[in-house]
Amino acid sequence: MVLLLLTRHPQKAINNNNSIVGLSLPGLSEEPGHFYSDKPYRGDGLSEAFRQAFRDYSGDPIKAVYGSMNGENYWVKEYGVAMTRNHSFFDEKVEHEHPADCYGDMGAATGPILMGLAAQGLLKQARGLATYLVYSSSDGSWRAAVRLEKIAFNMK
Repeated sequence: MVLLLLTRHPQKAINNNNSIVGLSLPGLSEEPGHFYSDKPYRGDGLSEAFRQAFRDYSGDPIKAVYGSMNGENYWVKEYGVAMTRNHSFFDEKVEHEHPADCYGDMGAATGPILMGLAAQGLLKQARGLATYLVYSSSDGSWRAAVRLEKIAFNMK
């Protein structure tokens, strides 16, 4: 079971290895060429959401991306555009997790489920700090992305 606790009190969210997961401000954008639009689809919405999620970010390259892509070519193109336009933020061997292939379409629950899975992945790492990116796209125009970062936290 994955439980995501959002709090301003880190001591309530600490895990066994004295770390927590912090969230960045989300990047939000709209794709003009979405499924229900007559405009050309260029992948601008997700690319912009990524860019906003990386505002003021100067940390280590992103190790993993958790996304709403389900394997259909529309979503693959969008992801490729966003990754290409923001490539300087990613590790050369970045992992892409797209669990919709395993559990199907969760609709509006996709974003929170992906954040929970990414947080769980970060906290399971025995050593080291890391940052992951989570994104979600809709059939309509909205796109979102957020960074999750494993942070060492000392209760003392």
